[in-house]
Amino acid sequence: MEEIKSLNKKEALLYMGYRGSEIPDSLDKMIDDCLDETLQLMEPRAVIRHYKLDKSDNKGIKIIGTNIMLTGESIRKHLIYSDEIFLFSTTVGNEIEKNIRKNMASDPARGVILDSCGSVAVEAVTQAAEDECSAAAAKAGLNITWRFGPGYGDLPIDIQRDIIRELDATTKIGVTVNLDSLLSPSKSETAIIGLMNQGRELRGSSCDICRFKETCNIKAHGAKCH
Repeated sequence: MEEIKSLNKKEALLYMGYRGSEIPDSLDKMIDDCLDETLQLMEPRAVIRHYKLDKSDNKGIKIIGTNIMLTGESIRKHLIYSDEIFLFSTTVGNEIEKNIRKNMASDPARGVILDSCGSVAVEAVTQAAEDECSAAAAKAGLNITWRFGPGYGDLPIDIQRDIIRELDATTKIGVTVNLDSLLSPSKSETAIIGLMNQGRELRGSSCDICRFKETCNIKAHGAKCH
């Protein structure tokens, strides 16, 4: 994975709920400081694996060579043109999370900014992983779909546990899953990307099936969280 040399300030402002009003100089400086601090603390890691699919079962899509079954209409539509996928998990490590918690206790305003910067950081790592998938697909003369995550649409979030286990992400990059199927460190992600023939176009986006689409501050500003 390529080194991440900077983090997007505009994205951080969107995560913070910034709506275009002028930012006081003191706050602007704090955001810059928090972005630099996050960049220094982040430990970008990713694990990516390629699989073939068996879509013959009406109960769901089987990931060949695993015990994972992807269920729900949302993922079936997402992979309608795909017979292969990339599964991956990404994280920025524990130090960012520790720093967020420490500042939330001592300086909540700074803690909120650091939390937004952490979200920007994991998005940067996840985008880099997606770029690797895209490059690998292009070498095979294929395109990729947008990223689809556990909990999107009607794909159960508890599939996250199976994905982490299959990728051996706990050993390889330090990502675990709690009893609520949430990832730790919290600034971590799992995703599914389909491969499809060039010329195919998958309609829609992750925003269309997100349960927060009606209230999302990021979408309201014409952007996406990924």
